[in-house]
Amino acid sequence: MQTQFVTQNIQNMFRNMCILLMLLGLVFIGCGGDDDSESESGDGESSADVIKPADSGQSKEDPLAGKKWADGDIPEIIISAETVKAFGEMSPEVGIVDDPDASNGKALRWADDAKANNPPIEDPTAWFSIEFMADAAEYFIWIRAKCDGDTGTDALWVQFDDQIGTLEHTADKDAPGRGLGNWRDVFDAGVYKWGSQEVPPPTVVSVKFKKKGLHKLRVQPRQVPHNIDQILLSQDQDERPEDDPMDSDIGKDPSAVEKEGKLEATWGTLKEVW
Repeated sequence: MQTQFVTQNIQNMFRNMCILLMLLGLVFIGCGGDDDSESESGDGESSADVIKPADSGQSKEDPLAGKKWADGDIPEIIISAETVKAFGEMSPEVGIVDDPDASNGKALRWADDAKANNPPIEDPTAWFSIEFMADAAEYFIWIRAKCDGDTGTDALWVQFDDQIGTLEHTADKDAPGRGLGNWRDVFDAGVYKWGSQEVPPPTVVSVKFKKKGLHKLRVQPRQVPHNIDQILLSQDQDERPEDDPMDSDIGKDPSAVEKEGKLEATWGTLKEVW
């Protein structure tokens, strides 16, 4: 009788130990699964490339595809005569001339017999153009130029993107027929000055691009002749700059994108088409 009682106790103890081991095993498996899950999630976020469906709508040809730029990458763009010569296009009625008062000793100049147009035309014979990268932002437009003649020699037309090839242009919306420039209305002849639209009362003309990316500027003369040293497009410069030229790197292509995904912006342009 006593032997049977001992045997039953041993069986109960063995059964309880088995149940305990099974419970411990389940707890261990559950903890192990949680650790693996957390490790995989952490690795995926910090070191692994996560491939997601291509739902951004960006084309393969888009130079901005895959880039993570914030607005403000290009707070200003500087256009010089050398930049236009190296990376832009010019008609035969535009030349690069030596000018010791220009930023790098060179300036753009309309030929004395260049065909000026008032209003602008779709296909001018005197023009220069260039492509550039720009933010989706508003830029104030400033042009450093000088005139040797009277007030009939000091104005030009600027066109951006879809405006090119049309009669549309960027100007003071209250006085679009004045174009840009008009330095001689305020300043002496033969002196470089920054201006936007200088017929009194002067106004600061701006351009706003609706998307970040590659844009294009074309300039044609409203009046000739005059020299153009630099064109400044700035998100912050809402007042007339000092008379001196802006520092710029004339050796960089303004339409290029660096390997790191930063913009090589030495010059460009912008404006809201209206």
